[in-house]
Amino acid sequence: MRRIVTFLAAMLLLGLGSGAQVPREREWVPLFNGKDLTGWKIDGKEKWFVDEGTIICESAAQKYGYLTTAKTYRDFDLRLKFKGEAAGNSGVFFHARIVRRERGH
Repeated sequence: MRRIVTFLAAMLLLGLGSGAQVPREREWVPLFNGKDLTGWKIDGKEKWFVDEGTIICESAAQKYGYLTTAKTYRDFDLRLKFKGEAAGNSGVFFHARIVRRERGH
């Protein structure tokens, strides 16, 4: 009887192990191709462009401008370098939306 219980327990454990599927890792989706702003949307008056693999913004006086991804992402790792060369109100926003107004910006 003890052998049968041991055998059944072993089969049960093996069966559970083989039936459990390890979730496939999703492939990374690069947000920037290093060449152009494909997959990005420009909102506002500032000038956004790519130079030598770097996204650059040329600020327009008294104007705003945002660069957002064309798609929305929920589960992500974000790695970047950010450098603000002039005094201003800049940064990196995530989980943010552009809200349109009739007047103002």
